[in-house]
Amino acid sequence: MNKRSGLTFETGNARDLAKQIIWAIQNPVELKKLAENGFNWQKDKFLIEDMARKHMEFYKTLL
Repeated sequence: MNKRSGLTFETGNARDLAKQIIWAIQNPVELKKLAENGFNWQKDKFLIEDMARKHMEFYKTLL
């Protein structure tokens, strides 16, 4: 994820995390757009029908 659908920071890097938090506080309009984009991304990527189909395909490989 990036500044289109979410914020990222380097794992274990508190300064990088703080930088992202400060950006979010200072940019509420952009943050709202990020939230909407992130929601739409996950909604499109994780459709329940697709997840069910993928699980069924996986289960069939176990038989």
